[in-house]
Amino acid sequence: YSLAVLGYELLTGDVPAGLIEPIRKRRKDLPRPMADALMQALSPNPDNRHADMAAFAHALHKGQGFALPGLRWPADPVCC
Repeated sequence: YSLAVLGYELLTGDVPAGLIEPIRKRRKDLPRPMADALMQALSPNPDNRHADMAAFAHALHKGQGFALPGLRWPADPVCC
């Protein structure tokens, strides 16, 4: 959850609080898989979030078409 909060803030400039605006309303350039992964991780219900960091990393990896200078995704995200 905390990493998703940080990602949302870095990508939108706002801290997600209360009713969170879908990130693609603010950042239409984000690939849908990446936006969906972030929004799932920000779910107010922990049961609706990713099971663990590896699942979150895998979901973000699907959105790797998003390019920022210096940002590189590992070929296979690994956790722990």
